[in-house]
Amino acid sequence: MSQEEKVGVILASHDAGDLEALCKRVIIINHGQIVYQDKVSNLKRKYLTRKLVEVRYAEEVPPDFSIQGMQTLKTGRYGVKLQFDTSQTAVGAVLMHLSEKGNVVDVTISDPPLEEVIAKIYQDAGKAIPAAI
Repeated sequence: MSQEEKVGVILASHDAGDLEALCKRVIIINHGQIVYQDKVSNLKRKYLTRKLVEVRYAEEVPPDFSIQGMQTLKTGRYGVKLQFDTSQTAVGAVLMHLSEKGNVVDVTISDPPLEEVIAKIYQDAGKAIPAAI
């Protein structure tokens, strides 16, 4: 509609999935004050440097699996779920350490949900979490 009619569209939603799927820019309002206004893509980069990693190995994972600079969240028979902070540990180093631990079959590195990013913005503002626009 925005492109066809050449008009701006405002979407007010509490669903961060809507924001990610439909919006290029976001304005977050807390008690009538704008606490964030920028591109959705910049939102995650600016406020969360944490990444989630899921890795699957060809062989069984030892129960005491750990990698320096990463927090192990869950260990399964052949897989591990971890998290790390990109401001302290480079993605390349993470991949190197993962491959040193065994024969990697699959690896996924993802951002945390947008809801966590928005919660962090409100936390930084020191206020309760109201609606995101």
